[in-house]
Amino acid sequence: MSAGLGQALATLDESAGLLKAQGAEAWDAIVTKLEAKWPTLRRIEGIADFEGLKERTWDGVKQALKDLVPSFVPDPAAMLRDLRELAGPLETLLAMAEQFDRAFSAAKRADNRLDFADLERRAFNLLTQPNSLARAELRQRLPLYFGR
Repeated sequence: MSAGLGQALATLDESAGLLKAQGAEAWDAIVTKLEAKWPTLRRIEGIADFEGLKERTWDGVKQALKDLVPSFVPDPAAMLRDLRELAGPLETLLAMAEQFDRAFSAAKRADNRLDFADLERRAFNLLTQPNSLARAELRQRLPLYFGR
């Protein structure tokens, strides 16, 4: 193995160790480590038994990812329980967002106002309706963008 690849492997191993030891808390340190200058690889033709190397490398990556799974989900049952506990508050948050959207839209309508998101949505609706005259005209004028 070349010195550059050895250094890259060492960096990845150190990052995996940090992730196992510290979990998500290690993220910033890992990102910093991975910003290092990576080596340039040789051409495939110059590597003896490239197919075998590729297979061994792929198997090693798969195993390393399997080994890291417990760092992300140490207890799947606990994670599922936590997600179920979040369902109620998330439903409340979504209901509040929908209520705000309705009230904000009503206030804009009452004041005859549109914001940029309204203009985007109306333009999208206008261009996606099957029998829209605007869509037909733009399709004729801009065939590269809208096709014929």
